[in-house]
Amino acid sequence: MVLTNIRIKTDRLLLKPITLDFAGDIFNEFSWEITKYMYPKHAEKIEETYDFINNSLMKLKSGIDLQMVITNEDEFIGCIGLHNINTLTPELGIWTKKLSHKNGYGLEAMTGLIEWSHENIKFSHLIYPVDKKKYC
Repeated sequence: MVLTNIRIKTDRLLLKPITLDFAGDIFNEFSWEITKYMYPKHAEKIEETYDFINNSLMKLKSGIDLQMVITNEDEFIGCIGLHNINTLTPELGIWTKKLSHKNGYGLEAMTGLIEWSHENIKFSHLIYPVDKKKYC
């Protein structure tokens, strides 16, 4: 399967493979506030974002990770990923920019990626890590 050609369409969103075209959006929106409970931390220099994207592209081409951007028409919403898809326990990850919070984009994007996963890859279960300190 060629991961670089995947497009996942939902009612309001389009998920597509990450590219360097989104470096500015990712650098600007992946802030300390967004990354407080996440790995990796926010980038302090744009070069760190380029490194993240280039690493994501390498894993995308090798079939290890499906790292995508979430868009709404032409607007950047965030990033979503399915990591370790070459195993029976892939891991989901998502973040959306602050201005798009509280409108259901995250749930819609995650639902689209999970539905795609059921149709296209073999797995026993999906992992979705959550920082329990924030929610308990």
